[in-house]
Formats: sequence, C-alpha cells, structure tokens
Amino acid sequence: MFVCAWSQDDGAVMQKLKTKINPNGWSNKDFCKWENVHCNGRRVTQIQIPEGLNVQGSLPQELVNLPELTLFQCSNCKGLSGDFPRMPNSLQYLSISNNSFTSMPNDFFINMSN
Repeated sequence: MFVCAWSQDDGAVMQKLKTKINPNGWSNKDFCKWENVHCNGRRVTQIQIPEGLNVQGSLPQELVNLPELTLFQCSNCKGLSGDFPRMPNSLQYLSISNNSFTSMPNDFFINMSN
C-alpha cells in the first residue's frame, strides 16, 4: 500500500523514474523540459518513452503519485521489465505493448473512470 503525500510538483517522482530507466534525452534539470514529457505547470500530464530513448530497467511504483498524469506510453521498449506499477486514477490513455513486463496489478483498472 502507498501513502500519497502530494508535493507542489512531480520532481521527486520524475527523478526516480529517470534513475530507474536511465533514458537518453533526459539531461535537463527541469523534468518538464525532458524529451516527450509534458507538464501543466509543475505537474506531469504525459510521459511518452519511445523506443529511441534506449531505456533499461523497471518502472518505479511511485508513478501512482503523479496526480495529473493522463497519458503513459512506452511501447516497443524491450529493455523495460519487471512488474508494471499502478497508475494514478487520472490516467486516460495507456500504451505498453512490446515490452518485457512480467505482470500487472490484478486491480489495475479498478477506480479508473476512463
């Protein structure tokens, strides 16, 4: 179980994601300026991890703490593996085909309205 302590921006979660998957193109200190990351103010609304970022590793469980995330896409990233994490209820679009994830939470889609 996760306890959510909302901060005023999503920096800590995004740094954790960057550390876990080590993507090319995410070198700027401002996570809202990272390639294929879109923000509304200091809140992440979209994360698209294309095949060309050459990611390796697993996604952090903390992604559930991105309260305005509506789109998450990481198709054709064979270097991503492990358990797929829970996502926030704000998620509206998910594309995760052709990866090496081993499982998804059984209740992944419960409480998602879209």
